[in-house]
Amino acid sequence: MLQFLTFASAAADSTPGYMTAETLQTGISTTAIGMIVVFLVLIVLYLFVKVVGGVMGSLDKKSAASKATMKKVDEVPAPVVAAPVVEEPATGLSPKTVAAIMAAVSLASGKPMAQLRFQAVRRVRTVNNSWAASGTNEIINTRQQYL
Repeated sequence: MLQFLTFASAAADSTPGYMTAETLQTGISTTAIGMIVVFLVLIVLYLFVKVVGGVMGSLDKKSAASKATMKKVDEVPAPVVAAPVVEEPATGLSPKTVAAIMAAVSLASGKPMAQLRFQAVRRVRTVNNSWAASGTNEIINTRQQYL
């Protein structure tokens, strides 16, 4: 506090508009100290980022190696199931498309494909506005929560 008062009284004694050598030296030293502190903090941050990046990189390599090991252990061939014979329907769909639709329905319903029978493919409804479709889906989902 005493130094501040001394500095303030020295500044008050000087002629306004002119800098003394003491105030110029104080300003330069303050600027230099501030710049040194800023660059030291930047160097510390740079080193921190490098260290964290190295640690994360080594963890990624270890996890990739463990996944590769697990993949080799888990490589057991899946049993081959004969696909049901699907006749080409009158709609003009290819057998691959029909098989994909049947697989999707089987997966969604939880029934085996042997219990399903392909009858027809019909377009249910086309919604031109995606906002309207989103709103409809949101209403349906909120109503299903109360069932």
